[in-house]
Amino acid sequence: MLLSNRRDGLIHFCLAGMEAAWFTPILLFVFYLYSWDWPPLATFAGLFGVLLTWMLALELLNRLVESPVYELSVLALVLLSSLLIVRFGVYWGTPVGDFLWLGNTVYALFNFDEGLQLELVLILANLLLWQRAISATSRTVTFFNVGLNFRLGILLLVVGASLLNFFSGQSSSSLIWVYFGLGLTAVALARVRDKAVASQSMGRAMPPRRLAQVFLSVGLTVGIAAWLSLFYTPDRIKAFLRWFNPLWTVLEHVLLWVTVLVFILLEPLLLWLMEIFRDIGWDWVTEIMGSEGAMLLEPSHVQPSPEMLMVWTVMRYIAIGLVIGLTLGFVLLYLRKIDRSQLDEDAEEERDETITLAGGMLNRGVQWLRDVSNLVKRYGLSRRLLAAVSVQNIYANLCCIANQRGYPRHRAWPPDDYLPTLKKAFGPEAEEALSRITLAYMRVHYGDKPIGVAELAQLRKDYHLVRLMKPETARR
Repeated sequence: MLLSNRRDGLIHFCLAGMEAAWFTPILLFVFYLYSWDWPPLATFAGLFGVLLTWMLALELLNRLVESPVYELSVLALVLLSSLLIVRFGVYWGTPVGDFLWLGNTVYALFNFDEGLQLELVLILANLLLWQRAISATSRTVTFFNVGLNFRLGILLLVVGASLLNFFSGQSSSSLIWVYFGLGLTAVALARVRDKAVASQSMGRAMPPRRLAQVFLSVGLTVGIAAWLSLFYTPDRIKAFLRWFNPLWTVLEHVLLWVTVLVFILLEPLLLWLMEIFRDIGWDWVTEIMGSEGAMLLEPSHVQPSPEMLMVWTVMRYIAIGLVIGLTLGFVLLYLRKIDRSQLDEDAEEERDETITLAGGMLNRGVQWLRDVSNLVKRYGLSRRLLAAVSVQNIYANLCCIANQRGYPRHRAWPPDDYLPTLKKAFGPEAEEALSRITLAYMRVHYGDKPIGVAELAQLRKDYHLVRLMKPETARR
């Protein structure tokens, strides 16, 4: 995480800042219900600092202690930090020897039916920060995952800022620029990381000059956007449009003269139509056209003749037919631009697929829950469970890469039968590492022998090395 290589550490740092940014307006909205009025930037700085502290604590504990000391230490930190936040956040002026606040906190936890107390709100906020810190320990910082977090955070930030501004009138627009600065930096670094993985230079430190270029580009982008946003206000837009008042006046006169010219040019045609209407018995049209303007607003008591109704019906059907014909013609012209070969390929692919609910998402979700429940039964809620899940994720990622390279795994194949095909996807140099990963996966998936810390570190190293290797066909 934060103590890893320079590039990944910066990505985790930016992701933590993004989460603190979208969480800040939501927390301020809750505080508003309790008449707390905190500045957005100060609240963001506090949340960001707390989240970074929890992440560093988890990373140091992960390196220094083993299970079950690790789990007990994290639990103790969560409880202690929650009590300290309540003590100094709500009962700041309470004397040191007065423990009445502790009783009030316990009462707020077990009597929430009387309403959501402020102590409970702070404890829940702290638990959420711990959850995000724990989630960061197993987070992958690929370009796709970082981009997904960036888009999701934007939605959460917009919702939270809208609620805060609507109910309290407090603006949190400054958090938007902070979020975009951190988010664009994380996305840029994740993209550089993916490029480094593709070029087999992932382990190299990112040069300071390259980092400076990223920071400068992001700073200029966010700074220019923030500066332009100062002019995007209703008053400034109206003032900008007033500069073109002479143009609007000229356009008004031009449109007026154009309208008059059109009527002058159409006058012979209108007179000719009136003669035709008079010949077929449409005297009521002449009366309406020759009457004053007020008659146009009043319903006419003159009934049209049967000939007029017939002509009007025919013209209406002709107009509708023309519209339908033009629409069909447009569709046909558009379809001619599509390559027929592509359509044939799509049809063949559709015939090979089976009908599933949401692409099989429901079935995959049920299977995932079943696998997780089996792991919990065998290993319990411990660090060994996290190691087992990590091994399963490593093996699943390798199978996904192999599938992309044209070596898919059939559902009926056990891992040991799929191992030769897996070796073809990554080349002969990956044989030893793939064997270790496959055996570890079989131990986790079919057995109950736990994976140690040193073994998990070796499996992760094997995974990072294997995925950079090319298949046998690419070496020929």
